[in-house]
Amino acid sequence: MLRSLLVDSEVPHAWEGTVLVVPAAFEDQVDELVDGARSTARSSLGRTRATISFEVSPWSAASQNALVDDLVEAHIPHEWDSEGDLVVHQEDAEAVEELLDALGEPDGGDELDGLELNERLSELFVMVDRLCRDGADVKGRKGVKRVYREVANAAVPFGVEPAMWLRLHRLVTGLIDAIDGKAGEPGDGAMGDDGDGEGAGVGSSDHTGESAGVESRAAALRDLLRRFV
Repeated sequence: MLRSLLVDSEVPHAWEGTVLVVPAAFEDQVDELVDGARSTARSSLGRTRATISFEVSPWSAASQNALVDDLVEAHIPHEWDSEGDLVVHQEDAEAVEELLDALGEPDGGDELDGLELNERLSELFVMVDRLCRDGADVKGRKGVKRVYREVANAAVPFGVEPAMWLRLHRLVTGLIDAIDGKAGEPGDGAMGDDGDGEGAGVGSSDHTGESAGVESRAAALRDLLRRFV
């Protein structure tokens, strides 16, 4: 939330781990933004009840998203701590352990250094931006899939809020579903499931509605990607 406020207020800043660095001239303005973010943030867990954490930070985003889906379906309140691990009420620990057992052995996140990950996300931004302007853009469609394969299993980057990282992955996979015709309105033609097969007819009138769906999803993803690149 604070990152978003800083960007919206056009405050120059940098992160050194979890330490925020800004020019001294912006100190008073940033103090107000910090207070605003703190007062707006709400906890999902009651602070008077005991909590327990589960180490899930090494998991890939796909595995973490699967866990989140199960937690929401089971109506289990949860949060992420500063280390990226899951925190729940003590009385829900047994139910969470059952969910973890049902998920099986999760896949781990790949270790990408900060520079390499930033390059991949910057490339993803370029491809997504193409789709914002033209949902039928073949290079953008193929590029999103290609780049996402390289970051799909990346561990949560240091200093990034785990919930925001999971949201990024959800938006990308939703965009890819739309590209493949799996997330459009009823009646949209499927693109086929051949990986990068944006075959003939992408620019035809049959895909007008589908392209619009791709563009809207790409716009939401582009807005979030601005915070990473």
